[in-house]
Amino acid sequence: PANSPIWAGVSFFLIALLFDTIRTRLQRSIDSVFFRGQRAYSERLRDFSHQLTTALDLGSIGAILRQQIASTLSPDRVHIYTYDPLNDQFVALATERGRSSSDIRFGAASPLARYFAKEKLPLYLDGASMPESLKPEQSRLTLLGARLFLALPGKEIPTGWLALGPRLSGQPYTPQDLSFLESISDQASLAIERVQTVANLERRVQEMNALARV
Repeated sequence: PANSPIWAGVSFFLIALLFDTIRTRLQRSIDSVFFRGQRAYSERLRDFSHQLTTALDLGSIGAILRQQIASTLSPDRVHIYTYDPLNDQFVALATERGRSSSDIRFGAASPLARYFAKEKLPLYLDGASMPESLKPEQSRLTLLGARLFLALPGKEIPTGWLALGPRLSGQPYTPQDLSFLESISDQASLAIERVQTVANLERRVQEMNALARV
């Protein structure tokens, strides 16, 4: 009979078995997509690390970093800001065309520089809201056209930061994207600090040689 306890128990068991099978298949599909993405990011990180070992100046580091970001995430623009100790400013590195990606510069004491001196988390500006501390920079940040900012961490002050525009696909940046960007930012920061240290030492040697001639 339809109202038999045995029949009801068997029905519930079959329904539970069906849902469990569907859930298992969905979980496998999700895991497959997720881990495939993770493997792709891991491979890109290894490739990025290998390329950085051959970079001997800021231009080379910037080119490798820009190419990796563009090919992986496809933002509509990429600005790579690094600290210029001679001018005490953060300046955008040149693109493959040989010109700076932006003429907008930020002083070492600017609100954005102070923000990254304290915060290490990615900063997303959607135009609707902005941290109060960055309000003085609002017009300049709007002209820059970037939406996502990530610090290039340094020992005392930031080495610089990445400023990325929206993705060309229209999709938002995912937590997986941010994790990838933070990883390459950390590696790039070390490489930038290395070449800047060498450049500073070479400049001091040249200055000492010039003084010795005088």
